[in-house]
Amino acid sequence: MKIDSYYRQKWSLAGVDPNIIEKTFGEWFETNSKDSINQLINCPAELTDDGSTTLLTYIEMQRIRVPRQAGRYG
Repeated sequence: MKIDSYYRQKWSLAGVDPNIIEKTFGEWFETNSKDSINQLINCPAELTDDGSTTLLTYIEMQRIRVPRQAGRYG
């Protein structure tokens, strides 16, 4: 299943990027998640509570980002 512009916010106000959700995932969330994944692989004993939270949130967000999965809750 594929949905074009899945995260595009067509209703956003003028001057607000309608793709802000996907850009935020790419620029901030996925970068922080990568750091947490690397920490888990390289030295799991040093994974902080914040790192664990980021990692678990990332896993859940990946699950619900799939249109078919999101459709089950919508």
